[in-house]
Amino acid sequence: MTNKIGTGVYLLPLFYEAFPTPRRHTPVSSEILQAIHPQPDSAKQLVDDYMQVVASFYRDAKFAAFQAQYKEIYALAIRQVQRNLPPASFIPQMEAYYGAHKAAYRIIINPFFKAQWGMAWQVLSPKGPIANQIAAPLQEQIIKGNQIQDVGYDNAEAIRDLSVHEFGHTFVNPLTSLPAFAPKLASYQALFKPIHGQAQYTDWETSFNEHLVRAGEVRIALAQGLPQVAEQLRQQNASWMYLAFFERQLKHYEANRKRYPTLESFMNQLLVALSTLH
Repeated sequence: MTNKIGTGVYLLPLFYEAFPTPRRHTPVSSEILQAIHPQPDSAKQLVDDYMQVVASFYRDAKFAAFQAQYKEIYALAIRQVQRNLPPASFIPQMEAYYGAHKAAYRIIINPFFKAQWGMAWQVLSPKGPIANQIAAPLQEQIIKGNQIQDVGYDNAEAIRDLSVHEFGHTFVNPLTSLPAFAPKLASYQALFKPIHGQAQYTDWETSFNEHLVRAGEVRIALAQGLPQVAEQLRQQNASWMYLAFFERQLKHYEANRKRYPTLESFMNQLLVALSTLH
């Protein structure tokens, strides 16, 4: 399964009830299924089978006992995230910028994973799309003796930055996979270039999404009155060769919101502008 969808295996539990009996409660996203098998029914069966294998590991490894043993670590991580969440205006600002709404936003903590890693995915629900962010520790943990003093989430700036990035993907990625945009995007496949130090990004659609999300981070920081953060983001993403192009396009989007009330309504214009990169 990892060979087919890579770190996408971490997303599969989003569509299932909790272990030890994971039953699918929500259809798995079509983008994930397509990467697993060309036949949707076969892909669904493969995912169901995979989740049962993971459930077996959950039971064999006595993972529930592990969680109980370290419940205070999980509780501390939750407390750290809660006290460092962005202000209440954060979500409305994100939604206003992208011109879309989510039914809910969830941060799923993973305090026993490597630091400075995250990913996100949108899951549909009867009330609307739910944005899920999976967040590993944002910095190295602090351990004194046998006690963990800091689980790695006690950083408001890092939580804001990761949330803009990961939740940004839940606005961008669903658009580029739409039939209205995917063929046009694919026609610019020749623009793909590897990003230095970012070997995990190996295809044009992923690169496009990452460029757009990272440019969005810069523009949202400026909209939130954080010019120093915006400049820091530009420097951090200096190896992304099309970042300046995407930021110019987003400036045009911002200046013409009556014509482009949503990022979706701007997507065709953005795809047409890719021709200037040839």
